[in-house]
Amino acid sequence: MKVKLTGRKLLLASGLLFVWLFTMYSPGYSQPTDQEGADQSETSAPESYLLAGLNFIPDDVRERWLGLVNSPESQPYNEFMLEGEHIIRSLGELSEITGGEVPDEEESGGDTYLSLNEQLLSVINLVETKISDEKSDQPASESTEPETEDVDQTAEETEQPEEVAEKPVETEEDIDDADIPVSDPVEQVAEPGIEEIEAMLQDRSTERNEVSEEIKNYRRDLIKKGLKILQEQTANPENRTDPARRDAIAGLYFRFTELTYQESYDLFLEETGNYIDEMNRLSESNPSAASRLVPPEPDYSRVMAMYQKVVDEYPTSEYADDALYNIGVLTSESPSEIDRTNANRIFETLISIYPESNYVLNSLRRIGDYYFQPPINDLESAALAFNQILQQFQDSKYYQEALYKLGWTYYRMSDLPQAVEYFASVLDISYAGDEGGLDAGTLLDIANESINYLGICYAIDPVEWDGAGVDNLAIWLENNPVRKDKYGADVVLQLGDIYNIQLGRYMKAAETYYKFLEVFPLDDRAPEVQAKIVDLYQEGNIFDIERAQIEKINFFTSYNPDSQWWKKNENPATRKKVIPLLEKTLDMIIDELLVQATDAGDRNKYIEYEKYSREYLRFWPKGPNAYKILYKLASVLENKLRQPMLAMREYWQVANEYDDSTYREIAAGRVVAIAQKFNKQEESGRIYVSDDGEILPPLDSTS
Repeated sequence: MKVKLTGRKLLLASGLLFVWLFTMYSPGYSQPTDQEGADQSETSAPESYLLAGLNFIPDDVRERWLGLVNSPESQPYNEFMLEGEHIIRSLGELSEITGGEVPDEEESGGDTYLSLNEQLLSVINLVETKISDEKSDQPASESTEPETEDVDQTAEETEQPEEVAEKPVETEEDIDDADIPVSDPVEQVAEPGIEEIEAMLQDRSTERNEVSEEIKNYRRDLIKKGLKILQEQTANPENRTDPARRDAIAGLYFRFTELTYQESYDLFLEETGNYIDEMNRLSESNPSAASRLVPPEPDYSRVMAMYQKVVDEYPTSEYADDALYNIGVLTSESPSEIDRTNANRIFETLISIYPESNYVLNSLRRIGDYYFQPPINDLESAALAFNQILQQFQDSKYYQEALYKLGWTYYRMSDLPQAVEYFASVLDISYAGDEGGLDAGTLLDIANESINYLGICYAIDPVEWDGAGVDNLAIWLENNPVRKDKYGADVVLQLGDIYNIQLGRYMKAAETYYKFLEVFPLDDRAPEVQAKIVDLYQEGNIFDIERAQIEKINFFTSYNPDSQWWKKNENPATRKKVIPLLEKTLDMIIDELLVQATDAGDRNKYIEYEKYSREYLRFWPKGPNAYKILYKLASVLENKLRQPMLAMREYWQVANEYDDSTYREIAAGRVVAIAQKFNKQEESGRIYVSDDGEILPPLDSTS
């Protein structure tokens, strides 16, 4: 039976909450004042409710839920996990109202608490059961000797309290197959169908909506009753003059303001949902009407008035700076430029009046962003705000962010030496492994952007900054050896890519890539950079076919398995990435040399062709182009270099050692023809063929 949260019980709950809050905010009660507490003020309401809900459920239930959250086995059941998350958020809302105290069953809110916990347990049991069923459906292990102890243990595990669903056990048929006697066969529960699951989800969604609505009504009445009680308390002259009582009343009023904010936020979400539903309904039937729909905007006017009352009437309380900061945040969310300007003034006022506030850091961040962004573009003021963060908050997780924003600010001010130093300072922290408390994704973005902007700074036209260009970058790195070792290669490569891709300055790009190979010859990305040089000459805007061939040969020579680079870079993944490029490049070299030798009739080119063909066959004897290369090499040896014995050996391999039969018949014919020619020459005494296949002068030769 549900207890309605109305009438005398609601009034009693409001009174009890007032007494509890009055005690909580009395001088003997201490609120957390660390900086992290201030940072949490910007955590979204849904996330804060999720955390509050987790702390509001019994320990054993929380442990089971977190076990499912952290288990990859629960991923196939995301629908149910999301349902559980909604329930926990609802519990978090209830916790917000009750102050984190678990209500007894007879108290207001007790039935709601029990109902939500029962729903959460049902979800947990359902997911655990499905995971167990999934495991039981998997193929059995190779062991064929069942252990009786496992069956006994399984039976014991089924004896669970009534509110926890029994874990699935082996069916009677499974146990029969294992030749184990069964006294009490267990009936296997049928897997729910799709319709049944959808019905369950719909029922839970309905229940959740009912509970959510009940909580909203409870909160609405609680605010009304609480504010009335506060009004009565402030009418007492003693409460208006006694400092401790004034602080307690300020805390209560602040608390009710936060509840009022949540009420306004929920109303905005509801209106947004209605707007989306109406938009979807009209989008097909009446697009014109759909285009005229105006999206809702949150109305926080009442909330801001309540925060302002805390600031005006209780300026020395511990909640005044909190209230003032929240006014600034809500004002800054307005699209109006006037409101954004007013919000900035509020943050500046907070820093001036409450210099020790936990909200000074976030206020400085907002002030800096306000001045930095268009249309304000007051870069000097932005730099002052970001510099103040560096001076006052060296241990903050936002320190690295402030360095990055200062670099960006000085770049926009055309103070490039300063910009370079601040971007480099970001990387000094990132590459030192000091993450500064920021999440990994944010750190990666800031580090990558800092590398990019360092490259952009050095890509500036030297007319604008005489420190630009790859040579100056190389000097800067030589003067900063730690930076050179940590991230110098990243910056040089980025500069080359900026010249090549963004600016189309291809000669500068090639010059920068050459500098990379000069300074970082054994870097794991060196082959990639050499390939960029090849592309610039082969297909890019510096078309030079002869230079392209030279660079291809450099590529193969510098990174083949005999090279110093190969010995230095032992990572299999790095080598694996280079091997296809080596094979492809060498095949291109061989084809080009053959064309050049044929066109010019140049014996030296044929000899060079033979050299690289044999290199290919040495490294990739069964490579994708080995068969073709071997056949062409045999032909060149026979017809151009006049080495028939070597040609015959290569033809023999073509005919006998490859699955491909394209040249098999021709190669076999050439083996026979060359052998017959040798035989005739030997019979006529013109040559002598040794047992090793070596062609020698006639035995009776006197020359």
